[in-house]
Amino acid sequence: MTDQKYTERIARKTALECSEAERVIELFVVGLIGELLRHGVACIRGIGCFELRHVAARRHSGQLMPPSKRIVFMTRPVSGFRCAELLQQVAGVSRDTARTCIRELAASFRSASSAREEFRLDGLGSFILRDGRYRFEPDHALEELFNQGYAHLPPVDVG
Repeated sequence: MTDQKYTERIARKTALECSEAERVIELFVVGLIGELLRHGVACIRGIGCFELRHVAARRHSGQLMPPSKRIVFMTRPVSGFRCAELLQQVAGVSRDTARTCIRELAASFRSASSAREEFRLDGLGSFILRDGRYRFEPDHALEELFNQGYAHLPPVDVG
């Protein structure tokens, strides 16, 4: 289930019911995941960019760990990525509704981050306070999806 605070906020600012706003955000996350799969990067204006990075095989505790892919988040200005158009395409909402949804999602993110509260995008991950820093933790199932190509590679003892 999507975070109720921002779905209510989106519903108040658009003609959507709360359940419709929740579904729109769920579809948006699916669209973002698709962008990550296709292009290795997906950005949300007012929030930042998610990037899929390759991690080379490495030694750890006497074992050679297989390569993997990791989702990282960076706060940076977003230009050129058309998240409203993506939302229109995947959710079938109007351009104005898509822009309002993105704007309210970003405002909810800023509010949560300044208050150091958890901000969750189901299917993508959560922003949480850990070790004194507000950071992104991707959903485990999503990391498994991105690492299917490496699933058959077990760690190797290199003693």
